[in-house]
Amino acid sequence: MQCCGSRRCRISSLIARRLCNVERYLVAAPSYLKQRGKPKHPMALAEHACLGYAYLLTPDTWHFVHKSGERATVHPTGGPLRINNGDAMLPALVAGLGLGVLPDFIVRAALADGRLERVLPDWSLPTSGLHWVTPPGGPKPRGSQSLRIRLRSSFPLNYRTPRRIRAHHSSDSRLVLLLQIFHLAS
Repeated sequence: MQCCGSRRCRISSLIARRLCNVERYLVAAPSYLKQRGKPKHPMALAEHACLGYAYLLTPDTWHFVHKSGERATVHPTGGPLRINNGDAMLPALVAGLGLGVLPDFIVRAALADGRLERVLPDWSLPTSGLHWVTPPGGPKPRGSQSLRIRLRSSFPLNYRTPRRIRAHHSSDSRLVLLLQIFHLAS
Protein backbone atom coordinates (compact mmCIF):
# COMPACT_ATOMS: atom_id res chain seq x y z
CA MET A 1 0.00 0.00 0.00
CA GLN A 2 1.34 3.42 -0.87
CA CYS A 3 0.13 6.57 0.79
CA CYS A 4 0.80 9.90 2.28
CA GLY A 5 2.72 9.77 5.53
CA SER A 6 1.92 12.87 7.51
CA ARG A 7 1.45 15.50 4.84
CA ARG A 8 -0.82 14.64 1.91
CA CYS A 9 -2.52 11.60 0.58
CA ARG A 10 -2.08 11.14 -3.13
CA ILE A 11 -4.57 8.26 -3.31
CA SER A 12 -8.05 9.67 -2.81
CA SER A 13 -9.84 6.32 -2.65
CA LEU A 14 -8.40 5.32 0.74
CA ILE A 15 -10.79 5.12 3.70
CA ALA A 16 -9.73 6.71 7.02
CA ARG A 17 -11.28 6.00 10.41
CA ARG A 18 -10.23 8.38 13.15
CA LEU A 19 -9.23 6.36 16.19
CA CYS A 20 -8.39 9.15 18.61
CA ASN A 21 -7.04 12.65 19.06
CA VAL A 22 -3.32 13.07 19.73
CA GLU A 23 -2.31 15.94 22.00
CA ARG A 24 0.99 17.71 21.38
CA TYR A 25 3.07 19.38 24.09
CA LEU A 26 5.90 21.88 24.24
CA VAL A 27 8.51 20.19 26.45
CA ALA A 28 12.08 20.61 27.68
CA ALA A 29 14.47 18.95 30.10
CA PRO A 30 14.68 20.41 33.61
CA SER A 31 18.41 21.03 32.99
CA TYR A 32 17.63 23.19 29.96
CA LEU A 33 14.97 25.16 31.84
CA LYS A 34 17.30 25.70 34.80
CA GLN A 35 20.00 27.06 32.49
CA ARG A 36 17.82 29.13 30.12
CA GLY A 37 14.70 29.82 32.19
CA LYS A 38 11.05 29.01 31.53
CA PRO A 39 9.31 31.16 28.93
CA LYS A 40 6.15 32.84 30.20
CA HIS A 41 4.59 33.46 26.78
CA PRO A 42 4.97 31.79 23.36
CA MET A 43 6.51 34.97 21.93
CA ALA A 44 9.44 34.48 24.37
CA LEU A 45 10.38 31.30 22.48
CA ALA A 46 12.43 33.45 20.09
CA GLU A 47 15.01 33.64 22.91
CA HIS A 48 15.23 29.84 23.19
CA ALA A 49 16.76 26.94 21.30
CA CYS A 50 13.74 25.31 19.67
CA LEU A 51 14.16 21.92 18.04
CA GLY A 52 12.19 21.71 14.80
CA TYR A 53 10.12 18.77 13.63
CA ALA A 54 10.35 18.58 9.85
CA TYR A 55 7.17 16.59 9.07
CA LEU A 56 4.52 18.96 10.35
CA LEU A 57 2.27 20.61 7.78
CA THR A 58 3.83 23.90 8.88
CA PRO A 59 7.24 22.79 10.24
CA ASP A 60 8.48 26.25 11.20
CA THR A 61 5.24 27.53 12.72
CA TRP A 62 3.76 26.72 16.11
CA HIS A 63 0.20 27.86 16.85
CA PHE A 64 -0.71 28.26 20.53
CA VAL A 65 -4.06 28.99 22.17
CA HIS A 66 -4.17 30.11 25.81
CA LYS A 67 -6.94 28.78 28.04
CA SER A 68 -8.30 32.37 28.07
CA GLY A 69 -8.64 32.29 24.26
CA GLU A 70 -5.58 34.38 23.38
CA ARG A 71 -3.75 33.10 20.30
CA ALA A 72 -0.05 33.27 19.48
CA THR A 73 1.88 32.08 16.43
CA VAL A 74 5.61 31.49 16.71
CA HIS A 75 8.22 30.76 14.04
CA PRO A 76 10.97 28.91 15.95
CA THR A 77 13.85 28.79 13.48
CA GLY A 78 16.92 29.39 15.63
CA GLY A 79 17.30 25.94 17.18
CA PRO A 80 20.28 23.64 16.89
CA LEU A 81 18.40 20.75 15.23
CA ARG A 82 15.61 20.02 12.80
CA ILE A 83 14.50 16.41 13.13
CA ASN A 84 12.16 14.28 11.02
CA ASN A 85 11.37 11.65 13.66
CA GLY A 86 9.78 12.17 17.06
CA ASP A 87 11.59 9.19 18.56
CA ALA A 88 14.88 10.78 17.48
CA MET A 89 13.91 14.16 18.96
CA LEU A 90 13.13 12.72 22.39
CA PRO A 91 16.76 11.98 23.42
CA ALA A 92 17.85 15.42 22.18
CA LEU A 93 15.22 17.03 24.38
CA VAL A 94 16.10 14.86 27.38
CA ALA A 95 19.78 15.82 26.87
CA GLY A 96 18.78 19.47 27.30
CA LEU A 97 19.49 20.68 23.76
CA GLY A 98 16.36 22.84 23.66
CA LEU A 99 12.57 23.01 23.63
CA GLY A 100 10.44 20.93 21.29
CA VAL A 101 6.89 19.96 20.39
CA LEU A 102 6.06 16.25 20.41
CA PRO A 103 2.90 14.14 20.68
CA ASP A 104 1.83 12.85 24.06
CA PHE A 105 2.46 9.20 23.20
CA ILE A 106 6.17 9.95 22.67
CA VAL A 107 6.74 12.16 25.73
CA ARG A 108 4.34 10.52 28.21
CA ALA A 109 6.96 8.38 30.01
CA ALA A 110 9.58 11.16 30.06
CA LEU A 111 7.04 13.56 31.59
CA ALA A 112 5.97 10.98 34.16
CA ASP A 113 9.51 10.23 35.34
CA GLY A 114 10.66 13.86 35.31
CA ARG A 115 13.14 13.69 32.41
CA LEU A 116 10.99 16.32 30.63
CA GLU A 117 8.65 19.08 31.79
CA ARG A 118 5.76 20.70 29.98
CA VAL A 119 6.49 24.29 29.06
CA LEU A 120 3.67 26.85 28.85
CA PRO A 121 1.09 24.36 30.24
CA ASP A 122 -1.70 26.98 30.06
CA TRP A 123 -1.19 27.13 26.29
CA SER A 124 -2.31 24.35 23.97
CA LEU A 125 -1.21 23.33 20.52
CA PRO A 126 -3.61 21.96 17.90
CA THR A 127 -4.32 18.26 18.27
CA SER A 128 -3.64 15.80 15.52
CA GLY A 129 -5.31 12.47 14.97
CA LEU A 130 -4.53 8.79 14.76
CA HIS A 131 -6.29 7.17 11.81
CA TRP A 132 -6.82 3.63 10.59
CA VAL A 133 -6.35 3.84 6.81
CA THR A 134 -7.43 1.09 4.42
CA PRO A 135 -8.10 0.67 0.73
CA PRO A 136 -11.77 0.78 -0.28
CA GLY A 137 -14.06 -2.22 -0.64
CA GLY A 138 -13.23 -5.86 -1.05
CA PRO A 139 -12.34 -8.42 1.56
CA LYS A 140 -9.60 -7.52 4.03
CA PRO A 141 -7.01 -9.96 5.40
CA ARG A 142 -8.17 -11.58 8.63
CA GLY A 143 -5.16 -10.24 10.54
CA SER A 144 -5.87 -6.64 9.60
CA GLN A 145 -9.53 -7.03 10.54
CA SER A 146 -8.52 -8.38 13.97
CA LEU A 147 -6.15 -5.48 14.51
CA ARG A 148 -8.81 -2.96 13.42
CA ILE A 149 -11.29 -4.42 15.92
CA ARG A 150 -8.66 -4.37 18.68
CA LEU A 151 -7.73 -0.74 17.94
CA ARG A 152 -11.38 0.27 17.70
CA SER A 153 -12.03 -1.16 21.17
CA SER A 154 -8.95 0.65 22.51
CA PHE A 155 -10.25 4.04 21.32
CA PRO A 156 -14.05 3.77 21.68
CA LEU A 157 -14.83 7.39 22.54
CA ASN A 158 -13.06 8.90 19.54
CA TYR A 159 -13.86 6.33 16.87
CA ARG A 160 -15.58 7.88 13.89
CA THR A 161 -17.41 6.46 10.92
CA PRO A 162 -15.28 5.93 7.81
CA ARG A 163 -14.58 8.80 5.46
CA ARG A 164 -12.64 9.03 2.27
CA ILE A 165 -9.34 10.83 2.41
CA ARG A 166 -9.25 13.92 0.24
CA ALA A 167 -6.48 14.10 -2.31
CA HIS A 168 -5.02 17.11 -0.48
CA HIS A 169 -5.64 17.96 3.16
CA SER A 170 -6.23 21.54 4.20
CA SER A 171 -3.35 23.22 5.96
CA ASP A 172 -4.64 22.64 9.48
CA SER A 173 -2.27 20.73 11.70
CA ARG A 174 -3.98 17.35 11.57
CA LEU A 175 -1.51 14.54 11.30
CA VAL A 176 -2.55 11.35 9.60
CA LEU A 177 -0.64 8.48 11.11
CA LEU A 178 -0.98 5.43 8.96
CA LEU A 179 -1.15 1.93 10.24
CA GLN A 180 -0.04 -0.15 7.31
CA ILE A 181 -0.86 -3.80 7.45
CA PHE A 182 0.98 -6.15 5.16
CA HIS A 183 -0.73 -9.45 4.54
CA LEU A 184 1.81 -12.25 4.33
CA ALA A 185 0.62 -15.36 2.60
CA SER A 186 1.02 -18.40 4.81
